[in-house]
Amino acid sequence: MPAYPTIRRALFLMLTVAAARLGVPTAHAEESPSETAKALVRRMAPRDVWLATMKQVIANSVPEASPAEIKSQTDELTKCVSYEWQIDMMARSYAAAFDEDELKSLAAFYDTPVGKKFLLKQREVAEDISRHIGRKVTECGRASQR
Repeated sequence: MPAYPTIRRALFLMLTVAAARLGVPTAHAEESPSETAKALVRRMAPRDVWLATMKQVIANSVPEASPAEIKSQTDELTKCVSYEWQIDMMARSYAAAFDEDELKSLAAFYDTPVGKKFLLKQREVAEDISRHIGRKVTECGRASQR
């Protein structure tokens, strides 16, 4: 099965948008992030949401792809951009921007009613974002082929 170059571009865009949506700081700590930072990021970006978003980006970027092709492309991409890699990367960024007490305060936010709602709605929001990105990437791909 051919690899779809648009998927890699779409994944980059999706990760960029997701990082911006989650407010990932641009600074990046060199040392290993604290467990507090990792726990916070895992709450913000649960594995199921991450995987669903990747699948949705692929499906939207390559509308003609079959479910088997989407699964295959998702498997290929997750080898390169693994969930644990993303958690470590995001946790390092948060650890560089916030001290331990601030990280704990951010985590406490997710125990509030709005924080809980955010966690419940983030998959829906991520899917909506990826649909828009996928459509735009497809449009750009078609325009560049003309």
